[in-house]
Amino acid sequence: MYLSKVRVATIRSAGLISGEGNLIAGNDTEGVFIQGSSSIDNGVLGNLIYDNDGAGMGSDSISLASGANESQTNPVITSVINNGFNTLASETLDASSLTTYRLEFFANSSPCLIGTGEGERFLGTENLDSFFGNSFSVTLPHVPEGGFVSATATKISSGIFFPESHNDTSEMSPCVPVVLFSDGDNDGIPDQW
Repeated sequence: MYLSKVRVATIRSAGLISGEGNLIAGNDTEGVFIQGSSSIDNGVLGNLIYDNDGAGMGSDSISLASGANESQTNPVITSVINNGFNTLASETLDASSLTTYRLEFFANSSPCLIGTGEGERFLGTENLDSFFGNSFSVTLPHVPEGGFVSATATKISSGIFFPESHNDTSEMSPCVPVVLFSDGDNDGIPDQW
């Protein structure tokens, strides 16, 4: 699915109502590709995007100073830990100040071979208000050791007194492997952090 020079488009469902997601799979290129600096406010929310030959979701944002979806950057997942009950993910986001983002998380049975992630199983969402910083941790449903987690960031609003609405979704983040919780020094903090 290519979006080129699109002013506003939203491809969504599962993020709003569980189980109603679009399935975007089996493409010989990217699952979704957003192209052109005039392609803004393209929200790609809550979809299952996997088994594509290219990236799950890509854009020309990396190569252009002002790319698609206002060059929204993807989250950087720093660790994913399975504690036996659920999954703890730590991430950072290169976030604009006074901006709210919708972060979406996905489980994958294998990493995407080209480096960016895909979205095989929708895990959920978390809103991030950049007023409180750009590093965060989130608790997700159980993902077994050996699985992988990826994420997207969608800028949804900016400003305080006169908020401006946005809908700019990033590319998928690279997949990060899930590891089991370990605490060798018994301080209650995972050794992986």
